[in-house]
Amino acid sequence: MVERSFNMLRKVQIEERSHSALSELDEDFFKEYAELIKSEKEKLKKEFSLSGAKAIENTRAILKDIISKREQKILLKALRDVQFNEISSDALTSEERELYLSVVKALKEHFNKLGLSGEEEIKKAVEKGEKKKKTIKVKMLIELPEFVGSDMQTYGPFKKGEIIELRKEEALLLMNRKAAEKVEEG
Repeated sequence: MVERSFNMLRKVQIEERSHSALSELDEDFFKEYAELIKSEKEKLKKEFSLSGAKAIENTRAILKDIISKREQKILLKALRDVQFNEISSDALTSEERELYLSVVKALKEHFNKLGLSGEEEIKKAVEKGEKKKKTIKVKMLIELPEFVGSDMQTYGPFKKGEIIELRKEEALLLMNRKAAEKVEEG
């Protein structure tokens, strides 16, 4: 077990608040802090101190904040991963992995009920391994104003009928939304 401290916990909190990606935590991160709080409570029962009680409350408050931030990120990650069919539970603790996988399963079932999963063009692209390619050539089905992609780059504006090559993430998103269709390269 790695030595856990209040200062280490604050560093994790600051990292979670300042980055959009999940920070890398040990598999048993939350279990270890729960054990730390439990042992500190036992010490308090034997010999009470106001500073010890405040330390426990501060630790619990920071843990709750970290959990809340990470839950938000996990929900967004699950939605994004299901949309792009790239399921990965990297950087998650064991408890978070359970949450992530149950959300992914629920989202897949939801999209199936709505008839939004299994779109043939996207399935074919994935099966052909084009998912691994950096770009996909698509034909625009609608006029589309300028937008900012997931890579923070500006794309567009695009005209209906225009054939363009986009990063796979943006191309798949447009195909999912029926704004573009894949152009078969022959």
